[in-house]
Amino acid sequence: MAAPDKPANTTAKRAAKPARSWLKTSARAVGGLIVLTVGATGALWWWAGTEGSLATGLQWASQSQPLKFENATGSLRAGGHVDQLNWQQDGLNADVRDVTLSWQPWSLLHGTLKLNRLSAASVAVTDTRPPSPTPTLPPNALGLPLKIALDDFFVGQFDYKGKAAFSVAKIAGNYAYNGLQHQFDLKSTQYASGLYSGRAVLTSAAPLTLQATLGGALAVTVPNNREPVPLTFQATASGLLTDLQVKAELQMTAAAAASAADAKKPALQPHASASARVMPWAAQPLPQAEASFRDLDLAALLPQAPQTLLSGNASVQPLESASLATASPAWALQLQMTNSLPGPWDQQRLPVEQLETQGEWRDGAALVRSLKAQLGGGELLASGEWAPAPPATAPATAAPTAPEQAWQLNATLKHINPAQLHTQLAPLPLDGRAEVNGQGAMTRFDASVQTARGAANAVNRPAPRTHSGQNNFLEQLRLRDASATGSWNAQQAGGTLTLSALQVRTSDAELGGQLEVQPAQKGGQGKLTLSAPGLQAKLNGEMRPTSGAGELSVRGRDAAQALRWLQKLPGMPASVLSASASGSAELQAQWKGGWQDPALQAKLDVPSLDWIAVASKAPTPKKPAVDAYAKAVTASQAAASPNLLKVRELQATLSGRLTQAQLGVQGRVEMDKRRYALQVAADGGRLKPANSNTPLGESAWKGLIKQLSLSVEDPALGSGAWRLATRAPVALKWTPSGTGGALESGAGEAFLTAPASTASSTPPSQATLSWQPVRWRPGELVTAGKITALPIAWVELLAGPQMKGAGLGGTLVFEGQWDAVLNNSLKLKASLARSSGDISVETPGVPGKAARVAAGIKEARISLETAGDALTLALRWNSERAGTADGQLKTRLVRAPEGQGVGGWLWPANAPLNGQLRAQLPRIGVWSLLAPPGWRLRGSLGADVAISGTRAAPNLAGDLQANDLALRSVVDGIEFGNGRLRARLDGTRIRINEFTLQGAGEKSTGGSLTAQGEAGWINGKPQVQLDAKLQQLRASIRTDRQLTVSGNVQAKLQGDQTELTGKLVIDQARIILPDEGTPQLGNDVIVRTASGAAAGKKAPEKTSNETVDTANRPLKLAVDIDLGRDFRIQGKGIDTRIRGTLALTGNSLSDPRLVGTLRTFGGQYRAYGQRLDVEQGVIRFTGAIDNPTLDILAIRPNLTQRVGVQITGTALLPSVRLYAQPELPDAEKLSWLIVGRASAAGGAEAALLQQAALALLGSKGGGMSGGLAASLGLDELSFRGSSNNADGTATGGAITLGKRFSRNFYAAYERSISGALGTLFVFYDLSQRFTLRAQAGEQSAIDLIFTVPYD
Repeated sequence: MAAPDKPANTTAKRAAKPARSWLKTSARAVGGLIVLTVGATGALWWWAGTEGSLATGLQWASQSQPLKFENATGSLRAGGHVDQLNWQQDGLNADVRDVTLSWQPWSLLHGTLKLNRLSAASVAVTDTRPPSPTPTLPPNALGLPLKIALDDFFVGQFDYKGKAAFSVAKIAGNYAYNGLQHQFDLKSTQYASGLYSGRAVLTSAAPLTLQATLGGALAVTVPNNREPVPLTFQATASGLLTDLQVKAELQMTAAAAASAADAKKPALQPHASASARVMPWAAQPLPQAEASFRDLDLAALLPQAPQTLLSGNASVQPLESASLATASPAWALQLQMTNSLPGPWDQQRLPVEQLETQGEWRDGAALVRSLKAQLGGGELLASGEWAPAPPATAPATAAPTAPEQAWQLNATLKHINPAQLHTQLAPLPLDGRAEVNGQGAMTRFDASVQTARGAANAVNRPAPRTHSGQNNFLEQLRLRDASATGSWNAQQAGGTLTLSALQVRTSDAELGGQLEVQPAQKGGQGKLTLSAPGLQAKLNGEMRPTSGAGELSVRGRDAAQALRWLQKLPGMPASVLSASASGSAELQAQWKGGWQDPALQAKLDVPSLDWIAVASKAPTPKKPAVDAYAKAVTASQAAASPNLLKVRELQATLSGRLTQAQLGVQGRVEMDKRRYALQVAADGGRLKPANSNTPLGESAWKGLIKQLSLSVEDPALGSGAWRLATRAPVALKWTPSGTGGALESGAGEAFLTAPASTASSTPPSQATLSWQPVRWRPGELVTAGKITALPIAWVELLAGPQMKGAGLGGTLVFEGQWDAVLNNSLKLKASLARSSGDISVETPGVPGKAARVAAGIKEARISLETAGDALTLALRWNSERAGTADGQLKTRLVRAPEGQGVGGWLWPANAPLNGQLRAQLPRIGVWSLLAPPGWRLRGSLGADVAISGTRAAPNLAGDLQANDLALRSVVDGIEFGNGRLRARLDGTRIRINEFTLQGAGEKSTGGSLTAQGEAGWINGKPQVQLDAKLQQLRASIRTDRQLTVSGNVQAKLQGDQTELTGKLVIDQARIILPDEGTPQLGNDVIVRTASGAAAGKKAPEKTSNETVDTANRPLKLAVDIDLGRDFRIQGKGIDTRIRGTLALTGNSLSDPRLVGTLRTFGGQYRAYGQRLDVEQGVIRFTGAIDNPTLDILAIRPNLTQRVGVQITGTALLPSVRLYAQPELPDAEKLSWLIVGRASAAGGAEAALLQQAALALLGSKGGGMSGGLAASLGLDELSFRGSSNNADGTATGGAITLGKRFSRNFYAAYERSISGALGTLFVFYDLSQRFTLRAQAGEQSAIDLIFTVPYD
């Protein structure tokens, strides 16, 4: 029975096998797919956690979105950091800096996006989108596909630039979306001067409802309150998103109100409250509102608003009834306001004192029904009304449309003072009128203003003062009249303003013409003519994006008059208001085609232009511009000042299309004492943008400098001109961006030529500067290049005379190179090294001479290199005869904030320092570089110094040794040698353990100077303490100024306070005064040098801050000076010794004081050809160093009559008179002083003899010492005429020659003209009263003379 069933079972089994096989295959496929999916998911999960996955994800997103990013670090799974994100589309640009993101990707499995933190340093949104012609509709739902939880977000700075601009700082809070509502918690934010916080909850499904609160605190400054007044702000919004009820209140805090009530003066108490119904998507977004305010300052709420104290109320209410002509819905607008703090607009004030207005809102337009305002000392009245609409002109078959509402407004100005509106306007009252009417999109206007009657005579009356109190009537713009007639059509080309007639006239200028402007289409046309003092301008043409033609002409005949007129215009910057100019300039330009790519022909010609910029703290000059200009031009005619810019023979031409134009510039420019000569030939233009409507400022530009030649003459760099000239064309490209743009330069090469040295006839040396392509943009700099054939001779040219005296010279040539990439990463490598040649140095030779030897340089190199943010500076000097030096300094650089640093990097104050310097330099004259001009310093130096600390507080540790130090100044007669220095560097201090110098002299006879002390930089201020001891130091060895001094001196510097104290004793001094002083100009003489600088006693004083600070730096002087017993002064007829003590005191170098008394001891004084004995000499210093009081008496010896010269008064105003005891007439004094006897009996003969004696014996003009007697080596040379004696005998004429051999011994020889023999006289002073006189000749005798003085 079973046999028949076997085929069927076999068939079934055979059929089941394929099914099982298919199931197995499917199971394997599904399992493989699952494994592959899991593996791919795991691989993706692993990749999302790797470093760099965030940057890759952003790169994928940027391929489908207008998104750009820079320097993204981190992973998609954990978050990361992005330096910059930029999104731009359809005129909307968002730029985000320093974005940090941290999130939890596992939360997506639960349908929630969990963000731990999202922060950005700054967010800048720029909206340039045109207004949409179609109204926007309110949203129906605001749901999101995922729940979101943002625990913490922060924005450092948010800036919005669009039709309205505002900035908000330090925004912090959190956000959550749970599928039903959005919740936003604002923890804190800063806007203007207030800090705010709040919360908002918005449902995500219809009907959309909002519940929001905002609170804050701010402080404002009000009159009668020294301290800012604290205010609180509270606002709420609730209801449907399309119909909100908003309430807000601003008031003082309770504590502030209580303190204000206790004040004696009535303090202001700002307060404001408002309630409104807001419908954002309705035609009238504010259908109902009420507000009241008191003492409200708009500047405290809005940063760019003026300062005010507003009190009043405002309301918006729907009109309950409307006429048939005005059947459409309407609202009534009402405002009453007073301002207790009016003022000019340019002083951040609102020039409105009182305002009352009523208006209406209908069909999307507002109409002023009535307006009355008190402003500018005058009144503004305005009234408007709805006008009947014209009948419809549409065909009968067309659908009926509502006629457009027409309106009109009339306004009148009465006695408005422009100076109270803006201080740059003259206080001439104005009257005016305005008629405005409109219908639909068309608005027509006709307005005019003119000077009020009687105001023209105001020029002859004192000008009223402005709000600031300044009476600058001559500087202000005096408006005579102005008129404008035209229309505004909001529908034509996106808005068209047409001025069919425009005329503005001031007291000295006139502007007139016609104009049509279409701002939305960036086009317009017109014809304008401007005539102003020293300036003529004409504009005639049309300019649109793709079409246009016209010409522009500007002629500045007199830059001085033109600038003075421009300074009257409101809004001029302070740099223009304080400047002055002279010269002329002319600009001629023509264009054809649209502004996107016009064909241009322009030429600028500046024959001569001087621009003087004067630093001014105030926005307007205190003195009239006429006076400032007159003084500036007077100074600029001969003297060049640091703020003077001179342009000479400058010509610039531009021709071609905007995309490919040719530019040529040549001319000369002088700045300060530098002279520049420039010649440029270049091609370039605008790169064609993808969007033809791209503004010129946002377009990329290219250029090719075919030729550039620049020469510079700078007295600080020596005589002659330095020249820079390119060898081949150089390509340039500028690409603007929201972050500042980028500049790119192609590779190039230039020759740098130095001026020929005046000391040699060798041709000028030339170096070659070559560079690779350069790229710069904010935060990035890429450059590389090299300089070759840089000779050491340039060092002498740059350093000037100071370097010439250092003893350097030779044929050394340097070669430098650099390679820098400064962006997110730092790569810098630069070096300057010897390529060939050697230098010769000055070394000691035979006494009085110096020898020059070759240094034998093996290596001279300085390099700079970075590794990451680490910077290493290395110095290497190795020579056979000029010593060795090795140094290395390591530090770190950091990324700079936006807009700072070089290439986005800077060297911070806290950058660490780590380095070492070892040097061993022989005795060479190069150290003269460290000495003042005219001085020579030399010696050998050894140093081993370790460097640590930071850039702001470096620490130096090590030893300094110097031997064979020598300091010499030939002009001053100073010569020190055999010096020695031993010092120790200890952190911020240097401790001088030993410092010695020896004065000039053989075998150490010149004395010595020894010093010890320390110096340092403590807490950012210098501190110095030095103690010096002088032991018979030969301080000066000049033949006319020999000085040996001993004593102790202490110097101390503590911050800005310097002290110099001590006691000095003059061991020996020989001061020789020149008989003839150096010729000097009078005090009223000013000499102009070739460079234009003034010299002389009354030359303009320098205004260098350094000079002023040095003279007035606090200094305490307290030095006692003892002149010792051997202080001798010779010259100008005097030979004496002085003794005494002086005290040098003072509080600054500009006003030292000298107090003390000096007395003469012995000595002689030559006057009137005679040698007088100095019996009494007193010099008293009472403060002024150059003007002591004098009391000097010199007597001619060996005379029976006591006569001489007495000097009194002061050094600057001395009084010299003849002295005699007993008193004699001046004629007798003069006779005794000159010829040693009484005057002749005859008056005429006596006068003749006195004149002859003065002419023969005196110096120039009958002056004091010198003359013929002195030139013959005699003390007396006199002539006596014949005379009749009383006894009837006659005495013949005689000539007398006299010579003093010592103080007590005098001999004279007298020879009669008629006789054959002479007489020899000998005088010898035995004591003060006894004199022995001997005579030999025709008569011989010996006399003993006893002198008795009496009155």
